[in-house]
Amino acid sequence: MSRDRRRRQETIVFLGMSGSGKDTQAMRLMRAIPKSRQISTGAAFRRIARKDTLVGRYLVGIMRRGALVPYWAAAYVWLTELFERLTGEETLVFTGAPRRIEEARMLDDVMRNLGRPLPIAMYLELSPAVARRRLIARGRFDDNPRAIAGRFAFFRAHVLPVIRYYRNRGRLVTINGDQPVPAVWRDIRRALRLR
Repeated sequence: MSRDRRRRQETIVFLGMSGSGKDTQAMRLMRAIPKSRQISTGAAFRRIARKDTLVGRYLVGIMRRGALVPYWAAAYVWLTELFERLTGEETLVFTGAPRRIEEARMLDDVMRNLGRPLPIAMYLELSPAVARRRLIARGRFDDNPRAIAGRFAFFRAHVLPVIRYYRNRGRLVTINGDQPVPAVWRDIRRALRLR
């Protein structure tokens, strides 16, 4: 199998605390890799939260508190995307998932069963002070002090074990997320051997 074909079938997971720039870097990566598809649970949750439905109202409450969205809700979002849109040739770029060990294992199982390479995790490591400053500056409705504190606690309790999961399997690349956006992108390109 050629390197080009393997590149198109990769699954790349962006991990990092809120404010680390996962979506920003994912968008850059998608412009650099033809036939790529972003799967963003955060964007999907914000879209659903704008609807006046039971689940929409449930998500608004969770997001305002910075609480944990159940892993089954995140899995529903990305599994639906895979079931309905995956052709098999594209590079998948995940942001906002997996954020729990159960999800990481499920994603590995799905990729294995679909005959795709197992995901590579890009960890945008960021200091809490820089993350807090970025979150306050972006000003989304769910970027209030209580929600930010909740997201940081969630990151420590749930996402750090996912980072260890990928590290222990030799599928983690750590990038200094405290750097300016262009420097982070440069390091990602080098790690993925992109031109």
